[in-house]
Amino acid sequence: MDKDKNRVLRWVDFLRGRLDGDEYRGSLFVSQELAIATFLKLDGIGFVENGVRREGIAEYQIYNAIRFGDVREIMSALERETADWDKDSVNELAIERSETSKGVTIQNQQVSDWYHLEVKNRSKRKDALSCLAYVTKLENMESGEAFDLPTTELNWAAIGDVTAHIIAGTHRDLDAFLIIHGESRIRFHQRALGTSNPKYRLPDLDPGRYRIEYTVISANFTSVKAQFELEFTGTPDSVRFEQTEADDP
Repeated sequence: MDKDKNRVLRWVDFLRGRLDGDEYRGSLFVSQELAIATFLKLDGIGFVENGVRREGIAEYQIYNAIRFGDVREIMSALERETADWDKDSVNELAIERSETSKGVTIQNQQVSDWYHLEVKNRSKRKDALSCLAYVTKLENMESGEAFDLPTTELNWAAIGDVTAHIIAGTHRDLDAFLIIHGESRIRFHQRALGTSNPKYRLPDLDPGRYRIEYTVISANFTSVKAQFELEFTGTPDSVRFEQTEADDP
């Protein structure tokens, strides 16, 4: 079995111990790895030598294995089955800094600037479903204080919702934070809450320097994290927001 950076499962199950008649047991290790790959919902392609009994996880897992009698059949089948695969397609999400929407008029005719993150679906074949975003770490770089954060979802840009699907090969913008002109604080655009209890709200940020980690999770992709540094002195023109680190899923 092999998994490349595209997280595509490839496996070959050869004859092992003889069972009844012309049937043979397959590889125990392949069965174990198939169980793990099925749990992780990996795409894949597999080959089973003629005579191997379909048993264990192979009776239930989703891969339609290709039978073969000669190893040369594997290469021809592999070339045929993977002809339309894109080598640049990776089953993962990525977070990057996106454009800022400046001078946006919101409620009460207030003018605001909105800072966005671009969440890319790097797969060309697989849609990312039910994506949710969070601020998972927040540190004041001047005082060293680490904030105790609630698990509260951020809103996706423009749609005002906390859940979004990201179609294969596309991206969506996430509201990283906003600043209202005339105020000297940063706000996070988080899920609408049914309580005024401050423990469930992401904190407003006073002027200073901060390190922020954003995390995006999905129903069918591995979660991804990225870190940014935010610096501002209290005015919209003083905001500096730069990416410092991204984690590989």
